Amino acid sequence: MTDDPFNPPSAKVDDPVAKTQPYGSVWKGVLIGGAIDLGGSTALGFIIVIVYIVLNIDSSTGLSEIMGLLMNFVEESLSFDSAWGLAGVILGSIISLIAGYVCALFAREFWIKAALILGAIDALYVLANGQGFYSIETNLGYGLLTFTLVFIGGWIRVLQQQKLGRNKATD
Repeated sequence: MTDDPFNPPSAKVDDPVAKTQPYGSVWKGVLIGGAIDLGGSTALGFIIVIVYIVLNIDSSTGLSEIMGLLMNFVEESLSFDSAWGLAGVILGSIISLIAGYVCALFAREFWIKAALILGAIDALYVLANGQGFYSIETNLGYGLLTFTLVFIGGWIRVLQQQKLGRNKATD
């Protein structure tokens, strides 16, 4: 041991907190949250279409009638007056909340940056996909809604973690 007061001690110190709580990763949060949001929305869309077709066909329905049903579904799902369109927006919004939550879960202390990146990517995806179907105002509204929901999902995760942290501290 040296007598120099300006040098740190040379002993190795084990930090158990660092092992149990590694640093977060912005890109891991964005990639996993994005996979949940985009993949979940796509899968949900397929499920809604299949349910719509199953509810509207009978044993005598041919291929041309099924194609007509698909065109009907597209028209119905683009309207807020339709239960199918409303269901798609509500269920897609829930998926965006979950994606933001998971994004913050993996990004940990970098959750704001990760949620902003994921929200922006998702909003751009919404804008690109809705370009030929919605007016620019409606499309921008959907993009803003998606961005906001992703951020709120991350915020919910942080609030939950803070609540759990306070409970552990009082036990």
